[in-house]
Amino acid sequence: MAEKIRIIDAHTHVAAEKAGLAVEIMDRAGIDAAVVCEWYDGFDETLERHLREFGRYEGRFFVFGNIDFSILDAADFADRAVEQLRRGVRAGMRGLKVYKDLGLSYRDGSGRLLRVDDARLDAVWAAAGELGIPVLLHTADPRAFWQPIDQHNPWGAVLRDQPDWSYYRKGLPSRAELLAERDAVVRRHRDTQFIAPHLGSLEDDFDALAESLEALPNLHVDVSARIFHMGATPRRRRAARQLCLDFADRILFGTDTILLSEQVASDIQPQTFYTPGRLPKEYAAAGDVLSATSVWFYEFHRAFLQTDRRQSPIPFLCFDPAAAVTGLDLPAEVLHKIYHANVERLLAG
Repeated sequence: MAEKIRIIDAHTHVAAEKAGLAVEIMDRAGIDAAVVCEWYDGFDETLERHLREFGRYEGRFFVFGNIDFSILDAADFADRAVEQLRRGVRAGMRGLKVYKDLGLSYRDGSGRLLRVDDARLDAVWAAAGELGIPVLLHTADPRAFWQPIDQHNPWGAVLRDQPDWSYYRKGLPSRAELLAERDAVVRRHRDTQFIAPHLGSLEDDFDALAESLEALPNLHVDVSARIFHMGATPRRRRAARQLCLDFADRILFGTDTILLSEQVASDIQPQTFYTPGRLPKEYAAAGDVLSATSVWFYEFHRAFLQTDRRQSPIPFLCFDPAAAVTGLDLPAEVLHKIYHANVERLLAG
């Protein structure tokens, strides 16, 4: 019998009210624990309430909270944001989550876009390092989000359903600008550990990602919501596998699984981007579609990392219904690091 490997999902979004359901899904899928990224109000009283609710399931959840960007124009913004971090850590928060709005939509009172490397945030990044908590910093998105939404766009089917996600011709900073600003922040704050989710928004350029990882020893990435692109072609699969081998100590397992308060059993795991009419029949016929598609989502990830199986259909919406990905078949010692050891090291501070 193959050795059971401890698995921690290092990137999820679970409403506190869905913690029990998340545990049921994790148990069915062989997931031991999960990092929960709070939504935008995960600070102060809201964070503390959620920490108590997740705390009912000892050892199953590690909560990453937020800071309040709405107070950006306050003269004492930095002091207040740092104090929010300190209170959160005292209450049990294990990391800081910052959304891609930084650099793309947060603006100050003058209407100026808040850039990723804005000096007003330096105190926050430094405090995270002093407190021994990692920063999960989502910067930019795939290159496809800046391209026309058509059949040639690898995210086209998703963007067609979610047009607000497209940055095409909207006058926003480019992906290259945003990632350069992120790397500048990571470089300035060597004592703070940063996690760039979604393969650092470089799932289509593993050479550039490797260069950032080589240059920035305090930068880590997770694979959440990007494995479909890691195995899309033989060349991409070879490059993704080599990246995992070369940077086995810096890559985290994550799925970006979402369980919201308003979801019901008949809903579909949002990260598949499927709708009832598109869902594979065996999942559409399940009694509890939300659980069934969430477990499928996890099983797909595990098979991709652990085997060389070619999987189709994939739990990701694309124009080609026959789209398939081939697994990386990673060695056991690499899986141990990606599945749990790397995130456990970061959580230990």
